[in-house]
Amino acid sequence: MTRGSTLDERIDTHLNALRNLPHGHGSGRFLSFSDLPEQASDHSEAGPDHILRILIEDLAGAVGEDLLDRLGSVPLEQFCLMSTLRCEGTGLLLIAVIKSFIAAYANPATSDEAVLALKKLEFLSTVPVPSCN
Repeated sequence: MTRGSTLDERIDTHLNALRNLPHGHGSGRFLSFSDLPEQASDHSEAGPDHILRILIEDLAGAVGEDLLDRLGSVPLEQFCLMSTLRCEGTGLLLIAVIKSFIAAYANPATSDEAVLALKKLEFLSTVPVPSCN
């Protein structure tokens, strides 16, 4: 993806990257649309690509389209699916993370703790996912 790509092009790049990638431990695609509650995974009219497109559009609308260029397709998909499973808005969740970090980091009384919390999140992102959900 290049700077200046449209949102649809950015999303298509991610969807195409996921299209032939199997689900499972080897690919990092632990969650799938079959894990979602029935009302959220009913793709009779809208398939998984359409639903994922809506979730990614929400995320991009909240924090900016350029972020999509910096995210891997699998982590992006898994984030969207987990936020749906947990009934937490994709975009709103990221806004809360960013706003909270900025406020804590900017406060001299909590700046060090904010950095430690960020390092903890970075560590958590490397923890292997269990082999079964």
